[in-house]
Amino acid sequence: MFELFYKPASCIKQTRRFVGNVKVNERRKGMGREGAKKHLYWMRVLVCFSLILLSTIAWSQTKEIVVCNFGGKSQESLQKVLFDPFEKETGIKVIGTSPPRLPKLKSMVESGSVEWDVVVLVDSWVVRAKEEGLLEKIDFSIVNAKDMYPDTVDPYGVGLYYFFSGIAYNKKVFPLGNHPKTWAEFWDVKKFPGPRGMYKGAQEVLEFALMADGVSKDKLYPLDVDRAFKSLDKIKSEVTVWWSGGEVPGEVLAKGEVSASSAWLNRIISMEEEGTPIAAEINQSILRVDFWSVPKGTKKIGAAMKFINFAIQPERQAALSKLMPYAPCNKKALDFMGADLKKRLFTSPENMSKMVIFNPKGREWWGEHEKEVLEKFNQWLLK
Repeated sequence: MFELFYKPASCIKQTRRFVGNVKVNERRKGMGREGAKKHLYWMRVLVCFSLILLSTIAWSQTKEIVVCNFGGKSQESLQKVLFDPFEKETGIKVIGTSPPRLPKLKSMVESGSVEWDVVVLVDSWVVRAKEEGLLEKIDFSIVNAKDMYPDTVDPYGVGLYYFFSGIAYNKKVFPLGNHPKTWAEFWDVKKFPGPRGMYKGAQEVLEFALMADGVSKDKLYPLDVDRAFKSLDKIKSEVTVWWSGGEVPGEVLAKGEVSASSAWLNRIISMEEEGTPIAAEINQSILRVDFWSVPKGTKKIGAAMKFINFAIQPERQAALSKLMPYAPCNKKALDFMGADLKKRLFTSPENMSKMVIFNPKGREWWGEHEKEVLEKFNQWLLK
């Protein structure tokens, strides 16, 4: 069908052939000369109308892209800072959807029915997706990544923002800074009492378990999986909430259902700033990156690359950090921030010295081992 739109010469050739066939058929039917002229006229009108309609459909489809992200408040901020301004500048409408999941991405690519043009993937997912042939290479002739931090650039992805995972707690239960500050203290329910919440997945949880067992934050990789599960055995009975959605830790902490929980701490910081009596502990948290990637087989690869290039511009990343407590991946974004905003960011040198830097070692290890370790984790949960 779209050959008519993308190949005008073919379109003309086929139209002439069609009209010629109509003439032959008219002669065979013995149609009068005037009747034949009228018939041909309306047939030409119909053909032209059809071509215009097909062209309009094809053109409209090139003027929008679908961007799959993690949704919620994150999408609200992306809409304001990226989606709407990109449409205003380029005329290309951005439709946001969520959530991104590797199984769905794989299904779309393998079936040849790719619904997403851009997708947000956590760092280790980029490794898995590119190994399975699910992503297009980033076109760095369009995407200018020269000012990005090195750990946020991959042949198959470019950084959206930094996020971090760690200990969150209820300030009413643990007032005046008397809260768990290490994973060993998080594991110590006698000194720091109350039920616990934990992410229902292997990633990050195994790192937390190893740090609770005394492994230094800079000696985690490659992960000692057996040791991590032995450490998890010690806390399992105290975990009353195994969460999957990033909004859950803040909700259960605010309600007092748990006293402390692992959490994606950027969300905790947002809730604390809104007045919720919960807080985040930076020590022994894990610094990670969400990436922009392009699914293999999208028909709008040019528009997708143009959007990613727009999204990583320093002023855009700075504007995003003003709305969400995420740190930019473009070094020059700091030039567009005031002193208060820079201080608010968790990626100051002082804070980063307390964190586990996930990339590139963690990204590579989990990219290779996640499937088998997650299966083991799910079996462990059922015991």
